[in-house]
Amino acid sequence: MSRLRVQVESSLWQDKCYVGRLLEVPNMQLVKESFVLGGFGVVRLRYLGGKFGLMSCDEDGLIGNS
Repeated sequence: MSRLRVQVESSLWQDKCYVGRLLEVPNMQLVKESFVLGGFGVVRLRYLGGKFGLMSCDEDGLIGNS
């Protein structure tokens, strides 16, 4: 049995990211456009595969737990 050693590093950008599971797999471009039209153009959406997406924003307080 071999062992793998890794160094864990904290990245501040991860603190502003949220992963979510979508109910259905939509056209991600349409979802992004909906965010822009809703006034959330600074929110980044990325498709992770399957039904998962990553949402992030550089502006403090715009997204997150209430």
